[in-house]
Amino acid sequence: MSGGAHAELGALTRLERGTIDLSGGGTVNAPQLTEIDGASFFVQDGVTLSLPATATNYSFASTTDSWEYRTFRAVGAGSRLEIPGLKEILGGA
Repeated sequence: MSGGAHAELGALTRLERGTIDLSGGGTVNAPQLTEIDGASFFVQDGVTLSLPATATNYSFASTTDSWEYRTFRAVGAGSRLEIPGLKEILGGA
């Protein structure tokens, strides 16, 4: 999403191996999202993505024996990725 777009994902509880990519003012409201195993998060251009405090664990969740990437990234002034409840990250390198 980009350019000020907004997605209301109130029913989303799982984002396994998915990606949220926000730039240019895009926002996502996902207040029930608790299972984020294998997901990647990209925010830039001053966007803030806040996940609920109930997202407490993260597992790399590899799908093959090949090298895979999972990314948590905030780029640019004012960009923030907030996962206040995250206590444990398992797997990956």
